Amino acid sequence: MEFKGKRVTVVGLARSGISAARALHALGARVTVTDKKPLDQLAKQVRELGSGIVVEAGGHPDRIFIETDLVVLSPGVPKIAPVLQARRHGIRVISELELAWLLSDSPYVGITGTNGKSTVTTLVGLMLAKARKKVLVAGTSAMRSPRTYRCSKNRTGSSPSSRASSLRTLNRSDRRSRRY
Repeated sequence: MEFKGKRVTVVGLARSGISAARALHALGARVTVTDKKPLDQLAKQVRELGSGIVVEAGGHPDRIFIETDLVVLSPGVPKIAPVLQARRHGIRVISELELAWLLSDSPYVGITGTNGKSTVTTLVGLMLAKARKKVLVAGTSAMRSPRTYRCSKNRTGSSPSSRASSLRTLNRSDRRSRRY
């Protein structure tokens, strides 16, 4: 998807909204960000955006959802009326996750569901690594508190005591993404 010259509205000005807005602006999009918080509560986020990005604070004006080519929703933003109105007008509405997928040329594996996502995500990451694929596990599973993973090259069965030496504890710097 080409973003140069496109009008893009990013809804939500938390960390991921800032990153989405900056990435789109760097690609030549005309970006407007909107957040329900008043401007005085968003001073830090506005500074992080840099220049060239329009900020609409204190609510979500209907016009910025209609006078746009694309709406990007941050996680945690509920289905607000202006977003539904944009969809009715035929404007494409995507999540930040979809935006990341559009901006990347790497293959993705998405894991969804009610139960077992962290376990399946970990297993898929380890299986791909075992197959000698370059793997990056990211998302909420990768952002949890430090966890312990077995990264053993031992192909034979081993006792719990011998496996303990193959455990690696991830520290805080590893929380956002993991490379296996």
